Amino acid sequence: MAALVLSPLVNIASDQKRARFLSLLREVGKETLTSEPDCLAYIWLLSVTETTAIRGVEIYRNDSALEDTHRRSTAYEKFRTVLIEEQLAPPPTAAALCRGRLVEKSRLPDPVNSSGPLVAITGSVSVLTITYARSEEILAILGKVADEPREKDQIAFVISDLEESRQILVVGVFASRKAADRARSTWKSLGQG
Repeated sequence: MAALVLSPLVNIASDQKRARFLSLLREVGKETLTSEPDCLAYIWLLSVTETTAIRGVEIYRNDSALEDTHRRSTAYEKFRTVLIEEQLAPPPTAAALCRGRLVEKSRLPDPVNSSGPLVAITGSVSVLTITYARSEEILAILGKVADEPREKDQIAFVISDLEESRQILVVGVFASRKAADRARSTWKSLGQG
């Protein structure tokens, strides 16, 4: 089974609640990165355009890594309890959760330090905000990048069309910072990134 990708979008209007939310997330992140080897990426980003928006990018090797390990961790359980008790954020909609699968690539760079077909590496993340009129054009271009990567160090490429928020979320995973920087310059040539 392909890795599970979550990209939740949370909007928190209050500066105080947003700071509390991020403080709790920081603790979850620390525990996740030190004790959950099947969590391949755990990234939360503040939007530069929407001051209330917080976007997560989480990648788990399998469903069990999320359900049985991550969501049962001490820090996550505390986060959930406080989130509900203090009403830090509105309940997420299905569209805001943005759940999908990471397609495994057969080409992995050597040497690979992994016991399976997936490898945890430093990732590159970009959220592209666009007008909906251009979304089809941009999705077509990004689809070509995913299907015919120019970078031999491209491990995975996830594209999610978030119609309700008029955004396209792009998660590129690369074997090197140099490859990620080259890919980012390609995205910028689209007038995005």
